[in-house]
Order: sequence, then C-alpha cells, then structure tokens
Amino acid sequence: MLNADNTIDADQASRIAYHGAIFAYPMVLLDEARRRHPGAPNAFHYDWGGQLRCLAYPNPHVLYSTAWLDLSEGPVVLSTPKLNAHNMVIAMVDSRGRVFASAGARETGALPSEIAIVGPNWSGDIGRGLKAIRAATNRVWLIARTPIDRDDPQLALRLRRELYLTPIRRPDAPALERGPEPGLPGWPARDVASFGAEAFFRRFAGIIGERPASRHEATLIHELARIGFVPGGSFELDRLPPLIAASVEQGLARAIHTIATHPFAADPESGSPWAVYARQPGVAEDPLLLAALAHNALALNMAEDAHYFVAGIDADGNPLNGAHRYRLHFEEFRTPQVEGEWSLTAYDLNGDLPEPANGRFGLSSHDRLRFNADGSLDLRIQRDPPVSLLEPNWAPCPAGDFRLVLRAYWPRQSILGGAWRPPSVRRLHEQPSGFDARREAPQPMLRAAPSASAEGHPA
Repeated sequence: MLNADNTIDADQASRIAYHGAIFAYPMVLLDEARRRHPGAPNAFHYDWGGQLRCLAYPNPHVLYSTAWLDLSEGPVVLSTPKLNAHNMVIAMVDSRGRVFASAGARETGALPSEIAIVGPNWSGDIGRGLKAIRAATNRVWLIARTPIDRDDPQLALRLRRELYLTPIRRPDAPALERGPEPGLPGWPARDVASFGAEAFFRRFAGIIGERPASRHEATLIHELARIGFVPGGSFELDRLPPLIAASVEQGLARAIHTIATHPFAADPESGSPWAVYARQPGVAEDPLLLAALAHNALALNMAEDAHYFVAGIDADGNPLNGAHRYRLHFEEFRTPQVEGEWSLTAYDLNGDLPEPANGRFGLSSHDRLRFNADGSLDLRIQRDPPVSLLEPNWAPCPAGDFRLVLRAYWPRQSILGGAWRPPSVRRLHEQPSGFDARREAPQPMLRAAPSASAEGHPA
C-alpha cells in the first residue's frame, strides 16, 4: 500500500520506479537466468559456448560448467582438477549479481584444490583443512570456463570430469528442492524486458528480502515503499491509483530502455574504438553502469581473470558490417598479452553467433594461425572463407552489422595497466591498389599462436 500521507505524485512515482529498476535490474536478470538453469542445485551442468544463452555473448571457444549453489543448509566444497599448463576460470557470483571470488589456474595453481563456499550465516567447523570463501547470499552461481584446444578436443571433457561439488549438510537437513523447471532457451534479458512493473518489482521483492539491506539499499527501499514496495513481500500494481500505476510502468520502461541502449563506449583517452569490459573496484557505486554491464556481460569476470574488448566500428568510424571484409593486424610480439588464452568472435547486434562456417565460429590462440614472415599476424573477419592461405586466420561474421569481442583470459600487466589495447579493425577494399602481398597472403608459417611461458616471454 502507499505511504500513510499519500502525497506522491505521478512524476515522483515514475522517478522512484526508474531508479529502483536501475538498481534492481542485475538481480532480476540473474534470477531469471537461475530459473532457466537446468538440473538440481549443487550440481554442474555443461554447455558448449555457442549454446549457453543465459549470457549475452557466449564464447564458442570454451566449455561452460555452471551450477547454482544452495548454501542455506550448509557449505558446498568445490573440487578443481589438476590443470598442468592449462587454464580454467571459475567465477563465483552472489544473487545480487556480484562476482565475489574466483578460482582456477591463476588463483589455485596447477594442482588439484578444494574450496569450501559458505553462506552468510554459516558458523561451524568445516574440517579437512579447507580454505573457506564466504558468500553474501545463500544462492551462488558458479561459472567455470575451460578453453577448448583444437589439438586435443577431449581435454576440456577430461578436466570437466574432475570438476565437481560436494555439499556438507546437517544429517537432519531437508532435501533440496529441484527448483523451477527451466523456461524456454534464450537470453534472459529479452524476457526481463517484457516484464510489467508488477512482475518486475515482485521478483525484486523476493530477492532483496533474502538478507538485511545495506545503508544505501535501505534508502532506496524507503523510496520504493512510497509506491507500495515491501521487501520479502508482494507488489500489487492495482492497489495504486491508476495515474500512479501508469507512472510506475513508465518509469520501469524508461529504465529498461536506458539500460539496453547504454553504449559500448570506448575509452576516449586511449584513441581506440574498442570498449574495455573488466570488473574493476568501484563499479558497484554506479547503478546504471552496473546494470548495463549485467545486460551486456552478465557475471563479468574479475579484471585479473579476464578482459573483454568490444568493437562495433572500424578504423574510419564506420559500423562493422558483413557486406565488407576486414583485417585485424598485430605487430610482432603484440598479439593479446595473456598468460592464458585469447579468442576473437563476431556477433550480430542481438548477441547471436553467425551460422558456423566449416565448423568454425571464430578464432582463438589454440588455433594453428599463419604468421607473416616478419612475425606479425593478420586476422581476417568476413562472411565467406578467404583464399586458402588465409583461411586458418579467418573469423566468420554475420551478414549485417556486428560486434567483435576479443577475450583475454588471465591478462598480463600490460593489459591490466592499460598499456596494451587491440589495434583498430581496418576495412579491406574490394580491389585494393598497391596492397601489401606479404600481409594479404602470408607466407606459409603455420603454427599455433604463441602462448605465455613461465619466463614471461612476449606473446
């Protein structure tokens, strides 16, 4: 119900709904992803990258292992495999949409490890000398990314078998519910965009009621109470006067539109057309940026685990479009500076991958790329396969406008500090004059992309 003095007007109701929806969006979006997740709690489910549509831009070069944990009845132990020289990134996301910890080669090293993930109210002895990581909520989403090696396609499957979860529960704990049946496959942001105000704020009320509110959240909830919002309760739009109810709907619609159209902004100081996405300290202080990141990169990895570079324009400032051909040129020793892997993939503006061509969705550092005689590397982005000498360096793209996503897993300090950025994408003319034959048709130096070494040699 409305506040006792009933003094709210339509403009205030719209403003309150707008700011409330901006803040709530990452949580509602993540909850929608949870409802789509197949299988029972505390168990991994596996997806090849092109099939995992709970993420906006699924990576076809990794095997995803995902699980929703229920920590209400006790900790869950995460066991990781022996990685040797391979990489794995495991992000831990609370139900507020925040990545609060990670595991994998960077954090735990190459040897097998066990980590106990405990809920906010857990107290007691876990035993076994386990390292414990405390989550802020009892629901936690685990997302493990295991790179696919074309030279050893079974590697990801072998590592998957050694990645598992073991709940530690009281003997008298009730059986866990399976949870809601997953809905239709697809990007959850599309469903959230169709929510009306009643469905959106009712979902938010259930999430925010799981734990006490922070001081900032308490201020927001106090404002939302003016339109009838109660944490842990319900939200009934028909209890509001018609004009106020319509204003609440308008505020929500404006918030969803603002989030969805928030630009992939490049850093103007870098002079690069590539936007950089990495979870940095302080992001949570800007609710709109946090909501836009959730929309475009749900469960974004920690900066130390991955950087994502996104480009939608070429070197001349024109939109990337599948009607043209493009080249991405890396000078010698200037390929993505990573200790793990890198990959390059093109997506349409809905976040969908192009139709696979010759079984290929894109390129990664595990591919056998052709380097030029001087050690530089040219990648080709176009719809159809290029001439045979260039085909190993070909990343297919959609027919219309598209975005390129360059992922850098376990980035080196040159990326973390901002010294390394991808070069601009250059459009190739149909009949180039004076073209550089050495770059357009590289000499046959077929080899895998250089990987990082323990000595830190440049890649």
